[in-house]
Amino acid sequence: MSMKIDFSDDEIRIFDFDELEAYRIARKMEEDGIYYYSRMLDEILKPKILDVLQMLIRDERAHLNLFSEKVEELARQYGVTDEGETLADIADSKVFDILKDPERVADILCTPQEAVRLAIEVEKRSIMFYNQILANTQNKTGRAALHSLISEEQDHVKRLESLLRK
Repeated sequence: MSMKIDFSDDEIRIFDFDELEAYRIARKMEEDGIYYYSRMLDEILKPKILDVLQMLIRDERAHLNLFSEKVEELARQYGVTDEGETLADIADSKVFDILKDPERVADILCTPQEAVRLAIEVEKRSIMFYNQILANTQNKTGRAALHSLISEEQDHVKRLESLLRK
């Protein structure tokens, strides 16, 4: 039985939780975040937004490293290799599904306010997903890392929201 994720309305539900698969999905979400914020960085010229984007990209790379380490650790622990197609590769994470439509991304990136609004929604969805991982993680080190990560993502939301107020 494989893990299933239901993104409906403002809620995320995970069925048949698999910690390794959850970290693979989280790793993919961070990769997609780096891509999106890098695209924003290429398109948006406002200095205040650029500073925030550079910080977001730096943080997302750190998050990606964390999830990559967790995937490697759990894969070793479970005696599996982290190769081939996984749920993270084939599932529509719906967190960064906007990236599948290049024209829509181009339209959004032409409007800095809209790009920031989308980034806020994506960060909020990431927080919901990471809270689900947290609720299903027993390892103390993993829980501490997730608490820290969720706190950083909440800070991202605040920083992005402050850009809308300026």
